[in-house]
Amino acid sequence: MLLLVLPVSAAALTVCIKEIMSAPVVNGVVASGLPSAGCMPDAVWAGVSPGEFQPGSTAPRAHIYQAFATTSNTFAIGITVNGDEDLSDFDYVSFFFDADNSNSYNAGDFVIRIQARGLPTPVSSGVACNEPAGNVEYFQWDPGSSGWQSTTAPATVQVATAYDFDSSPDPDNKVWNLELSLPIGPSAFNLQTASPFFGIGGYVFIDDGHEQAPQVGQVRKWPGSITASPGVSAIDPAFSQPNASELADASLADVCFDVNFTAANPWRVNSMAAAAFDAHIDRNVPNNFTVTFYFAGPGVTGPLANQGTVTLGLTPYGNILTGSQYTWEKSTVIDAGTVNAATSVTFTFDFGNPPANWSDFGQINFICATMRLSNFQRDDDDTNNSLSVNHNEFTTSEFTQPIFITAAGVPGLRPGSSTTILLRTELKNEGVRAGGGGDAGLRMGLGPFRTSAGLVPWLGALTICLLMIVLWRYRMLGRRVSLALAILLMLSVFAGCPTPGPISPESEGWEFGNARQLGLEPVRGEPGWYTLPIRQREVKRLDVVFRDMPIAHPTRSVRLEPARNREPNIVRVPVRPGQVVGLFSTGTVDVDGPNGRLQPTSANGFVQREIDEGFMLQDGYYTGSEYTGALIGSFDGFRTSFPVGRSTALIVPQRASTLALAVNATRNQFGVISGAFDITLVNPPPLQVPTFTTVEGDGTFQAPLRLDTWEVLTSLNVYTYYETVENDSIGNVISRTRQPLGFTHQVIFDTHVTPVVGEPARPGGGR
Repeated sequence: MLLLVLPVSAAALTVCIKEIMSAPVVNGVVASGLPSAGCMPDAVWAGVSPGEFQPGSTAPRAHIYQAFATTSNTFAIGITVNGDEDLSDFDYVSFFFDADNSNSYNAGDFVIRIQARGLPTPVSSGVACNEPAGNVEYFQWDPGSSGWQSTTAPATVQVATAYDFDSSPDPDNKVWNLELSLPIGPSAFNLQTASPFFGIGGYVFIDDGHEQAPQVGQVRKWPGSITASPGVSAIDPAFSQPNASELADASLADVCFDVNFTAANPWRVNSMAAAAFDAHIDRNVPNNFTVTFYFAGPGVTGPLANQGTVTLGLTPYGNILTGSQYTWEKSTVIDAGTVNAATSVTFTFDFGNPPANWSDFGQINFICATMRLSNFQRDDDDTNNSLSVNHNEFTTSEFTQPIFITAAGVPGLRPGSSTTILLRTELKNEGVRAGGGGDAGLRMGLGPFRTSAGLVPWLGALTICLLMIVLWRYRMLGRRVSLALAILLMLSVFAGCPTPGPISPESEGWEFGNARQLGLEPVRGEPGWYTLPIRQREVKRLDVVFRDMPIAHPTRSVRLEPARNREPNIVRVPVRPGQVVGLFSTGTVDVDGPNGRLQPTSANGFVQREIDEGFMLQDGYYTGSEYTGALIGSFDGFRTSFPVGRSTALIVPQRASTLALAVNATRNQFGVISGAFDITLVNPPPLQVPTFTTVEGDGTFQAPLRLDTWEVLTSLNVYTYYETVENDSIGNVISRTRQPLGFTHQVIFDTHVTPVVGEPARPGGGR
């Protein structure tokens, strides 16, 4: 049974701005990485936790960093944007400030609007930092007119930008950063009023194509509690003004607490990590669902009362369109108890006695789960109190992948009516073909309707699907003569249940097999964009066919048997600080041996409540018993360690030279444990600034920074959108704003080329 989760709208937000000793040097570089030609990272930003502009997790993706330098009374703000096709003078960033946090606009409140590029020509290639921004404009609230008046700022705002639109030498591109510095005080930007908080919120206006008739693009807003949805051309504060009560409550003192779902493996089913097609949910009997959350705060780890409510809701779906919509919900009150530690709660749902509304349970194919945290005594940021990501894993022997799309997520679409949605496709880090080189060696061919056949590689692929997208298993179509069998290993991440979503083509490595039948058409002048007509309750299936997909980076494979001579078996991999290491694991281990009562587990492991000590993964930052049988890693010989799981991409911390891999078990279990993990290691180039935001980990040995695998490895990425149109007073179209629906990422981490008889294997084809 497939498990999915539903996204939940964000609530109002409290932000504790990071205290720093010295303000960062304003050179436009925000997200951390290694130095590049002429561009230097700033260690200040590496210690700041970013917030994400909404809608999140789709392209383009934007984050905000905030820090306050106590010695110079400087408020520093950093913006990162990833997935933008270019940087232009049509891109804007604007911030609204409720200076006294009165939740209404009055004298002293102000807006800062920044033009991201000062030159009229967009840039879509090259790497640069310390670039001047365009106009920096200051607006002050005028109580007399109850509106915003453009005026002279009370102090100089320092602003710089940086960008990277090259896919080499590091894998990131389509990235830009913006950095600004505000002097704080009565004679400057006065945010130190009688209130300990001030309100802050804003937008990133992301232009696409640099057109004015009409302008096309997208808008991201922060915090997610802002309900206003301005169009991409609505940069005037009067047209984009959010409700002051919806701004984030920001404090310049770093004293905030937070409960969230950043704990590794935050939910499990019957003690096992949730996975697609693993059948962890049993019909007609009680099932245990474990929710794990994290209590974060300033200071050292220790006991601290923090009582609140944990809620888990399950919603069944019989099929895409007709399943029950009733949510079966349970809650419990719990004391988190310890700051900077994880807490687990187990809910039991008796599927032998489901609610009456679940009368069609026999036809249910999958369940959506929503986990929520509420009413905690110490929780200053409640935008992250709902879990909307779930990892589901499966294997398949297909080279044709079906993806199902509906228009159910388009607002206001009436039954029986039709609309057109947009698909955007992007192939990243695709490697080198025989006779060609990297990105430049790829050709458009005939778009979605035909590409050259060539040899079919054996692919190890990771598919990440979120929000609208559901992939179903489908048997392999008949293969052509001279094509080798493609084997895909995929990891799917789903959210936005129950609606499914898309995929598209612009290289020789893949195609839409049924584009003509579906009416898929390229958007003129916008490579990688397509339109798809669809009716309100229609389900459309896209067939994505992979052909001869190269990978950009070398791989190596190791087999990890969990024990030798009844002792932990450790695989050691040489690494360098700043290096990116991708790890993908298949296989299972059985911690109590083939004759024990426990079931084999994947590299994600499972929760073993009856044993709470003696694990290879030491308690502290993680709880060892919650990762029984999991693949774990260490950069210091297992003095500290961390879960690896079935797939991840790590940034090697400073001073690390060896990555050690092992299976998490107790000493007694190492005497009987059986099975093995087959691990593929991929080493893409390290990230150089300017780069994009990493949001997981803190860069230490026990919590190394983690990247989305599709950002740094060979991947096919597809996004879906619907459009909203803004007209002027006489009906002319001013702008078309593309609103995200969903996306899918397919990450290829290994390849094997089987040659046609008489033809040599291609370079890099086998391992």
